[in-house]
Amino acid sequence: MTDLILWKTLHNLGQELFSLKPWVYLDEIDIFGVKSPETDKEYFISIMGSNHKVYALSAYEGAAAIGRFWDIQNSNGTLPPETILTIPHFMISLIDRQMVPDDQAKLIKQLGLLYRGKNGWLTFHRVDPGMFPATPDSTKLNDLRFILEQSIDVIRRAIVDQSLIYPEDDAEEDYLFRVAAINGESLEWSDLHRVVTFPNLSIRLDLDPSLFTSLNSIAIAGNFLQVDLILLANPIREKGIPPYFPFALVLVDGKTGFVYGVELIRPLPDYDALLSSIPEVLLQKLIDVRFHPSSIKYRHPDLKIIMEFIGQQANIRIEFSPKLPALDKAMRSLMAKLQSSR
Repeated sequence: MTDLILWKTLHNLGQELFSLKPWVYLDEIDIFGVKSPETDKEYFISIMGSNHKVYALSAYEGAAAIGRFWDIQNSNGTLPPETILTIPHFMISLIDRQMVPDDQAKLIKQLGLLYRGKNGWLTFHRVDPGMFPATPDSTKLNDLRFILEQSIDVIRRAIVDQSLIYPEDDAEEDYLFRVAAINGESLEWSDLHRVVTFPNLSIRLDLDPSLFTSLNSIAIAGNFLQVDLILLANPIREKGIPPYFPFALVLVDGKTGFVYGVELIRPLPDYDALLSSIPEVLLQKLIDVRFHPSSIKYRHPDLKIIMEFIGQQANIRIEFSPKLPALDKAMRSLMAKLQSSR
């Protein structure tokens, strides 16, 4: 199947899915899964639209991704909306014409499709952590087809029986999956319920031991440190590199509000590499300013493994905290200064 034919199929399936108005029957947290028989990747499907602001289907790639989705849902708004850009997923949405990327507008015209009106244009985006959302390439199109076909199947049945996704006797971590068995040249799809565990992120922690030796030679201070990893929502475009979002690793004295550092880090070659670079960046900054905190409070859930590792090696008490008032105040002041300087 050529790419153009596949794109036509995807648009037809997308139109069929949204014609069902799935947001009437499913909330964003009514998650089910689709396993691709081609790549073996598992996608966790979330339907948006019950708030009548965004009409979309998101397909989160892998158990770690849906685990981070739940981190956002359970944060009570303390994690910013752009945190979603650190989770690998597809997003199929209905948007206004002026928001349609040029390449997709050209494709829609080439396919002879006629979209009109507010929230009337069907678009497809791929989000890789830290990267600017982009049109999926040809290697992703078959998985998108499976996602849409099987989502339509589940939604049609859930309209009739809403216990399909959440049977009363199933555990909270139990998910309905659509899985396929290959029978000759055809696929036979069926339902499968299974419990999903959320794995840790792939973060390399092979640091130079001398960093901890240097930090541990500094007397432990009574003050504590607040740390956050913040995605800066203005994308960077560099020649030869796909557009990406820079991140700021922010270090603030939790008692005095003194800013020890705002370190900019690129999500290159990927987000895992960014996370793996954080321990060295953080430790070197603490050594440079000769500050050995008694405790560290952090907010971004992706920092958990890093903070626990540093805490064990440097005798620092580690605490997850959704509220970091000193850090937030410092960031507001910094952003105000940046705005006034423009």
